Amino acid sequence: MSPKVHSKRRENGVNAIETAIAAFFLIVIVAISVDLTILTMGFTILDTATRDAARGAASQQTLAKAISAAQSQLAIHKTDGVFIRQPTLTSTSTPNFIYQDFGGAAPPNPNQSPYVTVTCNTDIHLPVNAPFFGNDLKNLTANGYFTIARRYTFPIVRAKYYGG
Repeated sequence: MSPKVHSKRRENGVNAIETAIAAFFLIVIVAISVDLTILTMGFTILDTATRDAARGAASQQTLAKAISAAQSQLAIHKTDGVFIRQPTLTSTSTPNFIYQDFGGAAPPNPNQSPYVTVTCNTDIHLPVNAPFFGNDLKNLTANGYFTIARRYTFPIVRAKYYGG
């Protein structure tokens, strides 16, 4: 075998190894990018939905109407249901849903104002679900979803402002 043919085979073998190593790292980077994209989308959808739910609840005059308004605002924010589940109210009781209008009376503290606090959550499923960036997978539910929550507080806009 001539030295030229032997050198060409060696070069082809080195190229194959370099391509395999580069492909492995490229696949890892793409997988992490997909997970981070879905995680970011989930946080963004939950943040927007929670803010809209709190704003809708703050425009109501009773607790029951506030809960109904918050739930209807959450229904507007549709998700795919596979990777990001529909945002929901964490609960309709304290401390996750607070409708404090002081019974229509002036607040006991002059620096307070009527307010509503809404807490929502959603589940996010990461397709690769690799433990990276310190993610130890402790907050996974039994079905492989991350549960995340967001809370907003808004002033009740139909109530009189008693601030100083």
